[in-house]
Amino acid sequence: LSRTKCAMAFLMMKQRMKLLATCFLLILFCSSGATAAPGALPGDQAPVFSLPALDGQRVQVDFAGKLTVLNFWAVRCPYCREEMPDLAAFESAYRSRLMVYAVDIREPADRVQRYMSENNFTLPVLLDNKGELAKMYAVETIPTTLLIDAKGNVVFRKTGVMSRFEMEMKIAGQLQ
Repeated sequence: LSRTKCAMAFLMMKQRMKLLATCFLLILFCSSGATAAPGALPGDQAPVFSLPALDGQRVQVDFAGKLTVLNFWAVRCPYCREEMPDLAAFESAYRSRLMVYAVDIREPADRVQRYMSENNFTLPVLLDNKGELAKMYAVETIPTTLLIDAKGNVVFRKTGVMSRFEMEMKIAGQLQ
């Protein structure tokens, strides 16, 4: 009987050691100093870039003079499709005062064009065909929205769906 108790105690201790080792590795990994890419977080300088639009023309985005909204999304993303009507209406209402770009990640232009046409959305769409811009801005989940001021500084970032009300509060509230 005592051998059985000793063997069970040993197995429990072994399981606890595995759990402790796993926790230690997780803490070590999470505190390894990994940070988001420069330009990805509020307070960072946003990198200037150019991407093709749906019509095939390259668009240079340099943030000069106007607030700019970058919304990273994809047609395949149900949350992005949920957010798009509000984003399109917001862009239409504030078109003269800020730039809004819907940056589609890794989808064919014809699929994106079909979606935009079927829903009568007219906001500018840029195509991040290889996901390089998303990587530059450390976008891991879509939708992700960034607001960049006229000097090129990231002033707001949100991952997840934004309602029109939230856009009005967080983005339009920055207009002067």
